Amino acid sequence: MSCLFGPSAFIIGLFLIIFAPNAFASNQALYVYQDGKTDFYGFKNSKGNAVISAQYDKVFADNGIPLFTAKESDDRLPTLVAVAQNNRIWWVDRTGKKVFESFFFDNGPDYFEKGLSRILKQDKFGFINKKGAVIIPPQYDFASPFNERGLAYVCKGCWMRYPPTTKFPIAHRSVPSDVYGTVTGGKWGIISSKGQVIVPLVHTSSEEADKALRHAGEKKS
Repeated sequence: MSCLFGPSAFIIGLFLIIFAPNAFASNQALYVYQDGKTDFYGFKNSKGNAVISAQYDKVFADNGIPLFTAKESDDRLPTLVAVAQNNRIWWVDRTGKKVFESFFFDNGPDYFEKGLSRILKQDKFGFINKKGAVIIPPQYDFASPFNERGLAYVCKGCWMRYPPTTKFPIAHRSVPSDVYGTVTGGKWGIISSKGQVIVPLVHTSSEEADKALRHAGEKKS
């Protein structure tokens, strides 16, 4: 009969003491808190201890809502939460790591349409799903949200134009919020929610790409 308290049992017990609390902590829900001195936001655990220091201008989640859990919404995923910092919006994980930059839309993170939301990398547009997985890697200078048909308009070489002629990258607009511009130039096409190119990026506008799609449909019918 083997000894219950032998060397192997001691090693296993030591492993549990060291690693089990950390494994448990990695699954604990976190909550939003606001620093009264700086007005910045951070994340705390259920005991009220700060886990991620207050550094965000805004967290797109209500106080008291458990975060980094299995529950999801348009501004929080099972493993990611949207935050605003220095005029940009990021999807961060429970360690505070900036995993993806979200396209700023309607004063917050981009909506999920057909289960996909736009992200940015080096001023290029791509899409993630609600599990935080990249479905369409960032590669376009602009991408529209997916429509009810599961299609999105995309372009390369396009830009945002503000009156009269100033050009800006579409991904990061550094102009007054009450100034509106139009996406112009470049070559346009249409993609599916799986990233397949439905209409090649050879057209001068989204309208022309849409006409090509309709024309292709008419030829098939």
